[in-house]
Amino acid sequence: MLPGFQPRQGCPRDEDHSQRGDLSIQTKAASLQLSATLPLEKKGSGAIADFTLTEGQTVTFALGGTASESLDNTNLLTEPEADEFFRTTVDYWRRWLAQSSYRGRWREMVERSALALKLLTYETTGTIVAAPTCSLPEELGGQRNWDYRYTWIRDAAFTLYALLRIGFTDEASRFMGWIEDCTQDLNPDGSMQIMYGIDGRHDLKEETLDHLEGYKGSRPVRIGNGAYGNFEWISTVNSSTQYTSTINTAPRSPTTSGPYSKTGQLGL
Repeated sequence: MLPGFQPRQGCPRDEDHSQRGDLSIQTKAASLQLSATLPLEKKGSGAIADFTLTEGQTVTFALGGTASESLDNTNLLTEPEADEFFRTTVDYWRRWLAQSSYRGRWREMVERSALALKLLTYETTGTIVAAPTCSLPEELGGQRNWDYRYTWIRDAAFTLYALLRIGFTDEASRFMGWIEDCTQDLNPDGSMQIMYGIDGRHDLKEETLDHLEGYKGSRPVRIGNGAYGNFEWISTVNSSTQYTSTINTAPRSPTTSGPYSKTGQLGL
């Protein structure tokens, strides 16, 4: 096998480091570290590994990001550690999916869809991104290449409605708690923005990275999203409607008086 790792970046690297079984790429803002249980060969700005496996053999690759100042080239995963992380991850997702109350037709497809929606959530704040994509064109060669890695209140309401219908209430509770936090910093006219960063950021200034050619030549490559300054009445109305239509049917969370932690703030 000859797997390769070739990171692309929007800004120049300050430095990179490589040693047996490790490659670290460091910028002013962050670092990226690839660890492996076999030798890595540096190639360009990335690395490759050439190896052969027989039945019963395994090789571990671990890719992670850290703040630049916390980069530690010596902290490599061992095989037992990697195996434990893998088993812990599988157990987590099995426990989460076991909460599903759906028992109808096409259950496997419904559960796979629920997993995809869960993967759009940001664990730290409970926010839900519209899509985990940036600068993918609506059509090849076109200019409608938007950054969707943000939380639209309207879009997130549909995601929550889907999860609530099959028994996943914790995600709704956490998201509504985040909504309450957003209402502590409203626009001058008392309204909410239609979208926010997953960390609650308000300013999502849109920029283009003109030195990048884009997916199959689809320029420009955009980061940020200028739509944060738009107005969508449907976003708050829809969210309130989703709540009122679901509150009497969704299972209640043991930590709240209903399926959401806070609700009244959305009727702005």
